[in-house]
Amino acid sequence: MALRNDRPVVITDDKPLRQTCKALSILISGSIGVLIRAVERGECTAEDAKQTLYAMDEVGARLSASLVKRAEQLIDDAAD
Repeated sequence: MALRNDRPVVITDDKPLRQTCKALSILISGSIGVLIRAVERGECTAEDAKQTLYAMDEVGARLSASLVKRAEQLIDDAAD
């Protein structure tokens, strides 16, 4: 769990937990959201974030091609 604007944010890619958090109005983010935020804050480069994204996909994160493409775009947008 992380804090954002003094509100807790649950960081998870687990679908049932994400659904529960939504039902309880708890802020959620996934691993891709963490990468995007790191780029926005200047904590890593867009290229580093993309390499992490690809590594996640390689180890079984089960990311669809369309999700990877969308994540790449969001990472690029965050870098601008």
